[in-house]
Amino acid sequence: MAFSFHPKLFYSIPNLLFISCLFIGVIAGMYIHDTVAGILVGSGFGFVLLAIARFILGTKKRKHEEQQNETPVQ
Repeated sequence: MAFSFHPKLFYSIPNLLFISCLFIGVIAGMYIHDTVAGILVGSGFGFVLLAIARFILGTKKRKHEEQQNETPVQ
């Protein structure tokens, strides 16, 4: 599968990961009757996934930009 670059999609994926982890943490906290702990754990996992996703997507973005900037040798 070829890599296609869509800036809006790339910038929204890490944020969606963070928000989903936060909601999962809230639900888990409500289940164990400690919502604050669930929020903290969910946001902790969310920030870790946010950083990983931004790193992975950022390297793909840079690689895509480098490929477009290469000029063919004549």
